[in-house]
Amino acid sequence: MEQTDDNLPEELAEKWLKGSITPEQEAVFNQWYESQSEEEILVESRNREYFRDLMLERIKSGRQQTQKRGRRVKYRWVIAAAAASVVIALGVFSYKGSHEVAADQAMKIAETVQPGGSKALLTLSDGQTIILDTAKNGMLTNQGNSSVTKAETGLLVYKASNKNAAPGLSYNTLSTPRGGKYRLELPDGTKVWLNAASSIRYPTAFSGRERKVSITGEAYFEVVHNEKMPFRVQVGKAVVEDLGTQFVINSYDNEPDVKVSLLEGVVKVIPAGTVTGKVLKPGEQARVAEGGEMKIIKDADVQGAVAWKNGLFNFSGADLKTIMRQLERWYDITVVYAPGLPAYHFGGQTYMNGSLSEVLKVLELSGIHFRIEKGANGQAANIYIER
Repeated sequence: MEQTDDNLPEELAEKWLKGSITPEQEAVFNQWYESQSEEEILVESRNREYFRDLMLERIKSGRQQTQKRGRRVKYRWVIAAAAASVVIALGVFSYKGSHEVAADQAMKIAETVQPGGSKALLTLSDGQTIILDTAKNGMLTNQGNSSVTKAETGLLVYKASNKNAAPGLSYNTLSTPRGGKYRLELPDGTKVWLNAASSIRYPTAFSGRERKVSITGEAYFEVVHNEKMPFRVQVGKAVVEDLGTQFVINSYDNEPDVKVSLLEGVVKVIPAGTVTGKVLKPGEQARVAEGGEMKIIKDADVQGAVAWKNGLFNFSGADLKTIMRQLERWYDITVVYAPGLPAYHFGGQTYMNGSLSEVLKVLELSGIHFRIEKGANGQAANIYIER
């Protein structure tokens, strides 16, 4: 579609935000938006800060286009919050009622709660521990057949040091606290991204007929395929077997299901107590319940499932408690809910590198109110969610 100066996306966005857009221009604007990927729109918004300013002004004043031809019209857009480089895709956020800003004091406390970073603890086979966030880059130790190196901030690498030596049965554990993430390269070249409050236990050298690791929490894998030595991941409710794959596993204890989302290749998911399992195709997600029941979701949001690896919270289709569990793990906070809260549902994504207040300000737009207690260490101890 040929665009005149009056029909450029930024010009149409400005008109829509000011309420001066004509039906014809609105149709052009909608057609342009639907033709863009989320990634393209994020870039578009970061390059045009006036989108942010106009949208924030419109939201704060409570001006919304909510009625057209007798039905509610929902718009998606992106806010670029330059102060913390936070971008939030808002289109499917539900705005219910007027927007009330939380008390300034509460937000001042939230501003002091900073996001997590590259933090992890390495536990060696003899029980010795190494705090990786304070360890210097370079070789840390030898474990079994492998040298262990902190290659850069946030990356631990195992390299086979003597392929002819007996491998032994040496296991290490990499664990992240709340507010921590870390990357790991295993001796076979398989890459692992570990999310907050998670752990992975693995041999320092692979031998025998399989490569087996176990995890808690959430991890993304890029597996080096080896038909003669399958790669298997043990989680509490299932075993995930790689058949040449990029996949992510969410197995937090406070989540209702273990979720296995496949981006590329093939995996087999075998619930505990069974031997057959089911094979996933790219774009599918397996959900394994406590009792071992498994459900396959076709056309799942697998990119959303791995958003945290790319530094994004994914709120698409999430309810309030699902979102707050993500914030608890990343900001190391505790959330308390008032009884009788409505069933809020959200959408979009936001960067994880901003302060807690950046996220709370957006969630408030749905009519949620936060009360925050400051802890003894100056951080937020509890966040109370009220109607």
